[in-house]
Order: sequence, then C-alpha cells, then structure tokens
Amino acid sequence: MKVCFFNFSDNRHGDGTTASMMTLTDSLQAQGVGVNILCLNKSSHEDNVFSLPPLSNTEHILRFFTRRMGLNDIHHLSSFHVERLAAYREADIAHFYGIHSGTLSYLALPKLTRSKPAFFALPDMWSMTGHCTFPGDSKLGECRKWETGCGSCPDLSIHVPVWRDGTWLDWRLKKRVWDRSDIQFIAPSVWMQKQAQRSMLREHIIHHIPRSLDVNAYKPYPRKQARELLGIDFERKVIMAMASDFRRQQKGMDLLVQSLNALPPDVRSAATLLCIGNGGENLAEACEMDVLSLGVVSNERLKAICYSAADVFVLPSRSESFGRVNMESLACGTPVVAFDVGGVSDVVRPGVSGILAKPNDPKDLSEKILHLLEDDSLRAGMAKNCRAIAVEEYDKSVEARRYIELYEQALT
Repeated sequence: MKVCFFNFSDNRHGDGTTASMMTLTDSLQAQGVGVNILCLNKSSHEDNVFSLPPLSNTEHILRFFTRRMGLNDIHHLSSFHVERLAAYREADIAHFYGIHSGTLSYLALPKLTRSKPAFFALPDMWSMTGHCTFPGDSKLGECRKWETGCGSCPDLSIHVPVWRDGTWLDWRLKKRVWDRSDIQFIAPSVWMQKQAQRSMLREHIIHHIPRSLDVNAYKPYPRKQARELLGIDFERKVIMAMASDFRRQQKGMDLLVQSLNALPPDVRSAATLLCIGNGGENLAEACEMDVLSLGVVSNERLKAICYSAADVFVLPSRSESFGRVNMESLACGTPVVAFDVGGVSDVVRPGVSGILAKPNDPKDLSEKILHLLEDDSLRAGMAKNCRAIAVEEYDKSVEARRYIELYEQALT
C-alpha cells in the first residue's frame, strides 16, 4: 500500500501541520506503508518528496486577478493535471494535508478524488469557511457565518488574509467542491470534528484521529541537567512558551505578555521565561521579567531539554485545532496552562495534565500560571500523568495503526 500526501512544505521543523505530517510519514514507513509527498516548497533531499509544478506565466496572471477577487487558492491550473505525476499515479491513497497556502487549487479535488480513495486532514477550519483558518481569531469576536454561508466578513485580515470580501463566493465554491468530491475528513481533535459536523462538511464521513509524536525523542531529562545546559539557575521558576511564529494574532503573544506582567512582582523577579520561535525577541522586550529567547529551534533533543527545564508550559493561543506543542510538553513531563479554546482540552486535562483558563482572559491565565508555579506537589503529580498520557495515547505508532486501518477499509 502506498499513500500520496499533499502539503505546502516538507519541513519537519516548521509549522505544526507539516511536523505532524512528517511524523505520520515516518511511522507509516516504519510499518511498511509506502509514502510519497507532493509539496509546494520542498526543503529536504528525501527521495520520496517531490515538488509540485511551479506557477506558469498564465497562472501568475490568473493569481493576480483571483486574489483581487478575494479568492486566494484557485489559480493553480496545473492542479487539474496532478494525475500525470508519477508520485500520485503510483499511490493507492490520496491524503490532502495542508493545501491552503497556494499549494493546490481546491477546484481540482472532485477530479482527483474520483481516481482513488481520498482523505482530507483538518488542521484548521479553512475547508469550511470563506477564507479564514480560525473564525475565533478576530479581535472583533468569534464569527459563526461559516455554518450557513459566509459574506460581509467582519475581519478580512485574519489568517489567511484576503484583499477584498469574496467570502460569499469562496464559501459556495468550496461547498460545491465538497458536494462533488468522494472524500473523507480527519479531525485531530474532538472539537474540530464537532465543528466540521456543523459545517458544509456535515454530509461527509468525519473521523477523529489525534496527532502523534516520537515519545523516544520527546522525553523527560533531569531538570537540573537541563537547566545547566541552558544556563538557567536551578532555583528559578521557569515558564516556557513556544510557537512557530509569535507574531501571528492566533498565537496570543499579547495575551501572554499581559498574563505574565500581571504576576506578583516577587514571582516575576524569581522566574525566567524560556521561549522558542519566531518573534520571541519581541516577548523579551515586552515582558517585565527575565527572558531567555532561543529563536527557532529545530533539534528535537534541544526542544525536549527546554521542556524538561520548565516548571510549566504556557499556550496563550486564541485558537488551536489540537496544539502539537501541548503534546510535546506532556511527553517531556511538563504540565500545561492554556486557554480553554478549540481542541486544547483533548490534551490539557484540568487537574490531570494541566490547567485551563477562560478563553482570551489574560488575568485568569495569570492566576492559573501562579497556582501551578506555587504548588510543587500538584506539578509533580501532573508530570507523571503527562508522560503516561503521551506514551499511551500519542505515540506515533498508535496514530499509524489507526491510519492503516482507515486506509485498508477504504481500499476494500
């Protein structure tokens, strides 16, 4: 059996969606399943990764006009000829992961899903909205128009931003595509599955398969050793935060700053914020406490050392379909404090593996961080739970077995 993944990148150290796809690739191959990857931005030298055709002059011109209509993702005429590519032809299963960054024209999906069983991952809500990945990201409040049909969009600037309001048309084009596609959807969290069941996707089969990671790579290290390697005093309280890009509105850097600056002065003076990701230097400037910003870290061992050095991991995101970093933190035995948004509660279980704060409430987040920092016995108990949950539920071999079963059912 062979699967062909479609995604905008193959950079396993980039965003959570791509990292999850590459983890699944590794675990499927370890269990004897062949995997090809077709992506827009190839960064590796893996022999099973292939580049999608670059834009032709005609497609560049078409993109100029479609984007000015507020339609970001329909200009790839070459998407209608993907069937000619050997990486796709030789596969038994088509699995579309992240295609909303100009990777593929979704208008081609009815054609592509007729030739072989097809699955579509739901890393966000783009497939069911008129342009955005998470309708709750807007500072204007959560929008529910995606349930019945977009139009008169309250915020065109949230990811993926559009130049003008074409959301009415984009929503209807997507619905027409899904109605004509023989495809099944896969949600990484119970929350995302429920969102899809309320959307234009409701007539399709929507599975729930959590993401996974390598629990042998993400594992606890002795805290004293981890802090020595990072140059952090063992007596300090360490709060960790990580995002692929803190500058994105979705990631809630402004809410994190407010919550940390609301901590009592004596707590701030005795604590260090350890942050990983693009834009971490901005946190260092805004937070009224000691900050160690490591920038982008691609080495899994170093990330595991960072998680192990922390007393608590904080996820201030306004929205998350799952939250891969929460899973990584659990695997390293570090409890999580996060807003109760999206699929976060699948991983961050109150009193078991962490604490949840009221959505987008920095004061409540600050109180939850303080509570966990001050209760050593609670943290110690959660640390054991965290590792046990990660090994039992989120090991990559568990996810691979679930997918293999799903693929085999589709082929019978």
